[in-house]
Formats: sequence, C-alpha cells, structure tokens
Amino acid sequence: EFYDTAELTTVRDNLAKKVLDTLNLNPSIIPCPSIFAIDEYGLKPSEGQYLVINYMQIAGHYSFGKKLDRTKWNKVLKEFYEYVKNKEDILFVCHNKNEVENTKKIDNKAKTFFSNNFLDYMKIYSKAKYGIMNRVHGAFIMASYGAPSFVIGNDSRAKMTEEIGLESMFLNDITYSTLIDKYESLKKMRENYSEVFNERKKVAYNKYINLLSIALNKFR
Repeated sequence: EFYDTAELTTVRDNLAKKVLDTLNLNPSIIPCPSIFAIDEYGLKPSEGQYLVINYMQIAGHYSFGKKLDRTKWNKVLKEFYEYVKNKEDILFVCHNKNEVENTKKIDNKAKTFFSNNFLDYMKIYSKAKYGIMNRVHGAFIMASYGAPSFVIGNDSRAKMTEEIGLESMFLNDITYSTLIDKYESLKKMRENYSEVFNERKKVAYNKYINLLSIALNKFR
C-alpha cells in the first residue's frame, strides 16, 4: 500500500529489495542519504587520531524476540579492548548515558565521548581512523570522512553497510578472533577507502537526482 501510494520508493539494502521483489515491486537500492550529511554542514575530515568503538549491549535498540548473547558480546569486546588499547588511542563514542555506563563497565578509565548535540558527533567522527561499531549511522558518518568501520548488529539494518563497501556481522556470530581479523583488515582498508567511498557516493548522488527528477516531473 505504501509503495502504491508513493511516486518513488527506494531501499537502503539488498534484503529490503528482495522482500519487495517478492511482490514484483522492484525498488531501486541506493545507500542511506546520511552519506551526504557532512556536506550539508560543510564538514571535512581531520587527520585520523583514534579507533572509535561504539558499544551497545545487544548491538541495537531492540531484540525483536531474538535470543541475543549480550554476555558473549561483552566478553569478546573486553578481550579485544585489552588487546588493542596499547596499540591505539581508543575513543568510545556513546550516543546516550546508558552506553556511557556500560562502557565504564568494560574499563572505568576508558576515554568516552557523549553529547546532546548531533553536530558534536559529526565533528568527533571526523577525527576517526576506523571504527568497531554497533550504531550503523555512526559508521556511515565515519565513512563519509574516508574512515572504514566494521559493524556488529542484531537486525537487517546492518546490511546497509554493503552499499558503501563495508562489512557487518550478526551479534551472536562475533568471536574474539573475528574481531581481531576485522581490525587488521580495517587498518589496510583505510589506505584507499576514501577513494572507494567517494566513487560510490558519486554514483548514489546521481541515482538520487535522476530518480527524484523523474518522480517530480510527473507532478508538473
């Protein structure tokens, strides 16, 4: 009904397209428009300073009735943090006070960032080298600056990352060795990720403009 009501429908990941394709609707896949957010505010990347970690206990906002292994995730992240804290300047970026509290349980002395202003987050992400993320849009903003991330999620929204050349994994499948491997991959990926992202961003922009123009012309 929504599809038929709207002149234009786009989706942000391949799974959403597959769902609508079963109804013979054939929507276009375009990366989430958050990839253009830094342009709206004239923000530019700074020299990479730290590894960003965003920690949510269940790797998302809701469980959707799934059995999510928060104990395992906490243990894996602690082990990873202990391994990497002497190799990197680590900043835990927390999007609410609950995330700050849970981060302090990993390390009471961990460096954290929290603000009530969304622009503060956009600016702090500009200084990231790479990230281990639960929040998908944090990863997207970092990507806008050319900093790659690995996303651990608990629902299909994490699949959005494929459209900007990033990887994601389901929370319950994460192991310590997986996290180490992805961290090492991010270090190598950082060397040319900005070029990869900018090319995808250019294609996405042209696709948005073309589809919106077609849709709007029908009202003229």
